[in-house]
Amino acid sequence: GHTYLDAYKRAEAALASGAALERFRQMVAAQQGDVALVDDPTRIPQASHVVEVAAECEGIVSEVHPRQLGEAVVALGGGRTKLGDGIDLSVGFEVFVRPGDAVQSGSLLGRVHARDPDGVALATAALSHAVSIGYDREAPLRPLISHRVTTSGVQVLTAAT
Repeated sequence: GHTYLDAYKRAEAALASGAALERFRQMVAAQQGDVALVDDPTRIPQASHVVEVAAECEGIVSEVHPRQLGEAVVALGGGRTKLGDGIDLSVGFEVFVRPGDAVQSGSLLGRVHARDPDGVALATAALSHAVSIGYDREAPLRPLISHRVTTSGVQVLTAAT
């Protein structure tokens, strides 16, 4: 069987050889994306409003809720609500914290990219709400991978919370 080290070495080799980038390029092309942006990320449009969001209290990051961030990206114009909608590539989030991280009041949680002051307000509130901060360092963190789907069925890898 494969060990963690084997997997790590295979991932490193795919990155170093350019195979991972080539696969990403194929994925972008398959979705009718602009493949030129893969090779030159500086061509990605930049939002006119970029604002840092800080923690309002100290504690331990217990969760970062991706669905809340995803819904906010759509509200900012960076996603589709129906087929044919345009997408603003300049809007979105950079999230700098992960579950288990200790933060102080004023610690940087992330950065929002928006078109206008209304978008900044929406995105700032969304990021603040999406990052849950608690006080229990021993609180169980949700695993990154909880189940494995194989031809023989679904295997539970960890106790789902």
